[in-house]
Amino acid sequence: MRAAQEKNPDWKDGRAIFAAAEAGNETVLALLDHWTDEIAQGLAGMVHIFNPQLILIGGGVSAQQKLLIEPIAAKVKASVMPAFAEGLEVRAAQLHNDAGMVGAVYYFRQTMEKE
Repeated sequence: MRAAQEKNPDWKDGRAIFAAAEAGNETVLALLDHWTDEIAQGLAGMVHIFNPQLILIGGGVSAQQKLLIEPIAAKVKASVMPAFAEGLEVRAAQLHNDAGMVGAVYYFRQTMEKE
């Protein structure tokens, strides 16, 4: 986010950044490409350690299927050894940015039921 804001102060949040990317802004697209490279490298390391079948990406950015989830998935699979890539899925969490709120409500309900 900071890297995008350094390039253009009008990109104040993720919505503005992704709107610029969807409009084809080359600067933002290059930043997203670099960002997905960094994320994929980190995830590839974890895949080699834990060998998961599924990686879920959450938060507000997880709604960006074409700009984030798909590139990250492709880069992770290309970065890991073939045996680790086989059957590996990388996808967005269903609740996207609402997971924290749902978790808080769940915790509250569990706490209230015990009393």
